[in-house]
Amino acid sequence: MNDGSETTPESGGQQQPQNPAAPPSQGAVPDAAFPPHLARQPAYGYPPPQDPGQPGFSYGYPQGVGGYGYPNAAGPAEPDWQQMADRNEQAQRKRKRLFVIGGSVLAAAAVAAAVTTAVLMSGNDAGTGSSDQASPSASASDASPSASLAPPTTPLELLSDARLDKSPVTVNVLYPAPTLSVQGRLYTLLGTELDKGCKVAPVNGLEQTVSALGCYNVYRATYVNDSHVQITVGIATFASAARATKAKSGTKGNVAPLVKDRAKDFCKSGVKCATTQSSLGRYAYYTIAGPDDGSAVAAGDKVAIQAARDISGSVYETLLERGRTGMAKFN
Repeated sequence: MNDGSETTPESGGQQQPQNPAAPPSQGAVPDAAFPPHLARQPAYGYPPPQDPGQPGFSYGYPQGVGGYGYPNAAGPAEPDWQQMADRNEQAQRKRKRLFVIGGSVLAAAAVAAAVTTAVLMSGNDAGTGSSDQASPSASASDASPSASLAPPTTPLELLSDARLDKSPVTVNVLYPAPTLSVQGRLYTLLGTELDKGCKVAPVNGLEQTVSALGCYNVYRATYVNDSHVQITVGIATFASAARATKAKSGTKGNVAPLVKDRAKDFCKSGVKCATTQSSLGRYAYYTIAGPDDGSAVAAGDKVAIQAARDISGSVYETLLERGRTGMAKFN
């Protein structure tokens, strides 16, 4: 059966053995030391014998070549394989070191560029800008951009992560209208302020809570209603919803009243006022409300309590709309 292979003689053709019975050539004289029928004749596969007196004579081996299956002893020496392997290993280690050093340099350059950008952003503006994308106390897992971050599926999911919630955050964005109407109750905006790094607005223990959670900024605004009740609201921004929730739950302290522009001094230290604490996504927001003459909120004063709740509810609606608008950028 033919399996498709070919028979290929190693020396270019199938060798034919010599015939030992063939008669010697004409004129050959048998060696006197041997009987005539044992006269020297060519052996199977061997060259005809030569006279031992001739140079280069060797029984059964071709001249100038080593023995069958063995290299000539005078041929080139075998390479030092161990030495070659050692050299190759050294070269690989050198290439690896160069790769690691080069990668470290590139990584350091990338970090330096990111830090420079953050510093420039945080120094842009004193009242309308935002540095919410950089905080020295925010962990990398909370705020670092990620190429593999999945798009948000709901407005709340977008608002819960600073890496997704990338639209600018300013006092003008958070408090865009000069007046608010909540179920027929009118509120007029008196003044706004950005507290960079959350250093001024949180008071009475709240400052320690928000600082430990990596608070970015606090955006404050003060409103007044027709009953001469003033309300300050402060929106604190964080890297994640988990941090904002903790900031809301740690209800010790509150936001300081913003007395600025047309706002009168109210809710002074030691004066009882109505307050709220809430959060939505990565935003925690607080309100404090009291009479604009600086007096305390009387027991059962529903107007001040309702005013604090109305402004808190308006912030909720503003943030929720922010989440809806942000979702459109991913579609």
